[in-house]
Amino acid sequence: MRTTGRGKPRPYRSCGDPEAETSGNSVIEHQSQISNMTAKSNDLIACPGCGARFPEQHGPTHRYLESTPGCWAAYGEVLAREYSDPAYMKVHHFTADAYPVQHPGKPSKHNMQSVIVHLIGLYAGIELGLSQQEIAILRDGATTHIELRWLEPPQNRGNLTVADIVPARAAEEHCRLVYQWAEEAWEAWTGYHDQVKQWTQIIRQAKENS
Repeated sequence: MRTTGRGKPRPYRSCGDPEAETSGNSVIEHQSQISNMTAKSNDLIACPGCGARFPEQHGPTHRYLESTPGCWAAYGEVLAREYSDPAYMKVHHFTADAYPVQHPGKPSKHNMQSVIVHLIGLYAGIELGLSQQEIAILRDGATTHIELRWLEPPQNRGNLTVADIVPARAAEEHCRLVYQWAEEAWEAWTGYHDQVKQWTQIIRQAKENS
């Protein structure tokens, strides 16, 4: 896994109430992926999305979120942990938004929508402090109330990655790391913050008027 230089951690702020929301394959599918994967060698392969390094492996990946099999399996492990325990689940919305924006893929309709939707989720959770239910409403609105376009991904998408979340051994550590991960992922896209905030306002106004 990649060694990260995080500097001084930011204070952890408590998150919203648990609200089940899936991203990508189901937890059961992810658990199956992890158990069926076999390592080819001890070589470490950098993920093309987040840059974290994992052993070279055979295994599935998401159909449009570019990653290595090892990175995709690590994400599945984190999701399984969150779905199995409410103490972990309270930061699930940050996990579900941080991973996709660190794996933006190549220009396509799916990837345009994924990046914009999850940047809106990060903004709503980190800067607005909205609940998981409120964030889900904003994400849904992004598909109908704004015109999608490709956002050129930043070269550095944050030092923390899913590789840093997997080793967490307790809920408090997991939640603290996931929140810091989400903050770094959001800050990596700072060049688009004003646009994301504008889109969020458009969605909120449309919801109020409907």
